[in-house]
Amino acid sequence: MKKLISLLLVAVMVLSFGLVNASAEEPVTIICYTNDNTNNAPTDLKDDFVYQTILARTGVDFRVVYLDEYDTSLAARLMGGDDWHMFLCDADQMRTYAAQDMLLPLSSYTDMLNTIYGSYGEDTNISALYYDGEMYAIPAAKAISDYYLMLLVRNDWNEKYPDLKVPTTVDELYDYCHFLANNDPDGNGIKDTIGFTGWGINGLSAITAPYDVVLGNYVIIRDGKVTNSLLQPRMVEALEMCKKFFDEGLLDPDMFSSNSQVKAHVIACNTAVAAMPWSNILKAAYVAQYKEVNPEADYTWIGALSQGGDPCYGVAKYDKYAGDHAVINADVTDKELEAIFKVLEYMCTEEGMMLVYAGVENEHWTRNEDGSIALVPGADKLTNYTHMYQLLGRNDAFYLQVKFPEASEATAFGLATPRYIYYNTSVVLPDDFNLADMENYVKTQMLAFIKGERPISEYETFVQELNDNYAFADYMKLATEQLVEQGLAALLDAVLAHVEENGAFQHDIASVSVYGGFQIGAGKRVAQLPDDLRAHAYQIIQLFLLGAHGFLLLSQQDRGVGQLVLLGLQIGLGDGKFVFFL
Repeated sequence: MKKLISLLLVAVMVLSFGLVNASAEEPVTIICYTNDNTNNAPTDLKDDFVYQTILARTGVDFRVVYLDEYDTSLAARLMGGDDWHMFLCDADQMRTYAAQDMLLPLSSYTDMLNTIYGSYGEDTNISALYYDGEMYAIPAAKAISDYYLMLLVRNDWNEKYPDLKVPTTVDELYDYCHFLANNDPDGNGIKDTIGFTGWGINGLSAITAPYDVVLGNYVIIRDGKVTNSLLQPRMVEALEMCKKFFDEGLLDPDMFSSNSQVKAHVIACNTAVAAMPWSNILKAAYVAQYKEVNPEADYTWIGALSQGGDPCYGVAKYDKYAGDHAVINADVTDKELEAIFKVLEYMCTEEGMMLVYAGVENEHWTRNEDGSIALVPGADKLTNYTHMYQLLGRNDAFYLQVKFPEASEATAFGLATPRYIYYNTSVVLPDDFNLADMENYVKTQMLAFIKGERPISEYETFVQELNDNYAFADYMKLATEQLVEQGLAALLDAVLAHVEENGAFQHDIASVSVYGGFQIGAGKRVAQLPDDLRAHAYQIIQLFLLGAHGFLLLSQQDRGVGQLVLLGLQIGLGDGKFVFFL
């Protein structure tokens, strides 16, 4: 996504203010609060090469300030009269402070922000950045970390037991975990092998998603209709499978209470299958840790499982709000506003993007002859704070290829794997709706069903309890109304219907290596979408980049010749074509 978002973002703001070098004029000081924690940022600005580069390129004294206990600290700073110009926030915070007239309305600056609209489409999730008819937030590219929850297995154990089938279905996963948990694969003479572990209850989504179920409150779209994972017909079947894992002692007892302990188990090399973010075990630093425990250990990943339906890997959020966005103080001066846009414009250039991703060219990274990026040895320790300057979000696919080339195959695989898409953040609830209590009750009851503390036969009773005590039916009525109004259900249905009716054709794309070594193979399917659907390009991109319905959409950008842009890859495909991994 960053050439879907580097160039959905080098698109993000080529504003009317041109870049400037530092002048003899006294620099304008801009203070931006962030919740992006880092313990690695230099304490002295003279040692902060990102700050110094921005100052040199724009003439702006741009200071990003991290606030601990962000919500509380931010409120105190804003109300206490501190000197501030910008801060990062989610949509709920944006609405809260906009209602207090503390944020600058941006609707009158659409001439400067026109490229944002042009890149994201006319009726996109940008509408979520409005409050009471005014736009208050600058969109940020959505990080795609959700894609990287992966099913990790021990390749060395697969080789040790060549007759043991690497799972492709949930039933096979059970057999696989059961065998390894009971056959002492590490040979230590102790029955201490964990069958399955994962990142909390979401880790179980690798087991349940093939049933078209996730264990929680997940608003979904099926057959053009808005519904909820809790209401899916195979929920009881999925719960029974999870209980089977639990009853056989195959689930890590720590997986519902401690992610750090889960990670420790995996690094200790005593786990058969782990559903966790790739970044917590496949980074070079963690590989070194588990290799120290067992030099023969070799973690790899397997594909999405099926169970009587389409393969599905886990959960991914269609984030209407795309995370934290930048908002601007309502009281900024014209000069300060101009300075802010100079900085944002610079961050959308290739140089600025690479600065906040990987540092300074030829100092922290170099460009190979094929255009790929190579980090200078040791530079990672000098650049491990630059993410706090990623004010416009980031394209994880590109960023992770650059920062962690050793895991490039894993990130590429994770990106292309189908996910269980949910739409919770597209639903705006009234202030008095207690969503947290409802979701906490859902979680406790899901675990009770799995652990046998409550009979699964009472599942319908549980749903009725949600209706009676937590206004679940009202919640779904509101979700349905809003998603229908936003057109998401109809849009998804229309795209799928179009592809089904018109088919997709093979387009001979040669295998190409792009930034970080990501490979895209030949013969991907290309579908031509009509103008009425192309008008909703950004929403379509969001839907299909998530891997919904078993295929991944890459987007073409109208950039003169018409080319596909993803992860730095540019291929001339002609206007209006979309590439699907089917």
